[in-house]
Amino acid sequence: MHTYRVIPTFQALVVALVALVPGALYTITYERLGGHFATGIGDRLVRFLAASVVFAALLSGLAYALYDKYVRSGRLSSGEGISWFSVQVVAVGYVMIPVLGGWACARALKKWPKLEALLGSNQNPRAWDHAWNLAGSMHALVRIRLKSGTWIGGLYGRSQGGRNSSASAVADKEDLFLSIVLLIDDENGEFELDTDGRVQPATPRRGILLRWDEIELIEIQEETT
Repeated sequence: MHTYRVIPTFQALVVALVALVPGALYTITYERLGGHFATGIGDRLVRFLAASVVFAALLSGLAYALYDKYVRSGRLSSGEGISWFSVQVVAVGYVMIPVLGGWACARALKKWPKLEALLGSNQNPRAWDHAWNLAGSMHALVRIRLKSGTWIGGLYGRSQGGRNSSASAVADKEDLFLSIVLLIDDENGEFELDTDGRVQPATPRRGILLRWDEIELIEIQEETT
């Protein structure tokens, strides 16, 4: 007669969280550098789980070797032959490997866009995400018509003072920050140009934060001047 040991609920929860952490660390790091594409908690959990499964597959051999050497042999429970340094290395590696994986994948995708084929042809679940990821890659000029009829112009990119533009990726709370406000005719929406044909920043230089529910139309174009 076989006896089976059932893992208590709390221990099962801890195991599940430990298994989920590598995928969460990878996904958060990747999205921080490569773009935030999650549309909700369900989508984010799926990404966490998928990344964790990949890490589990890649590190399964190492995990079994550690299990065989320290757990099955009884060395972990007795503390025999286990130094604080080896525990520290495993703990740091558990955190840093997923973080470095997310960083490397995000940097590689920016450097070699053809790697997109490995991640799917449509990383961005919404047109809002797609538009602002494109805008961020080309230092874009943005014309916005508010529901009041007023036009606002701005730069989607980094200002000379180091401010970065940003577009929210939260599905139900779209907002937009433009790092530089540009001079624009608030009636017809034409940019005001200097004698060299370049757009002019407002004085003093400043950014602007807008909510989607204030906006009627957005036009994005590549800065060519």
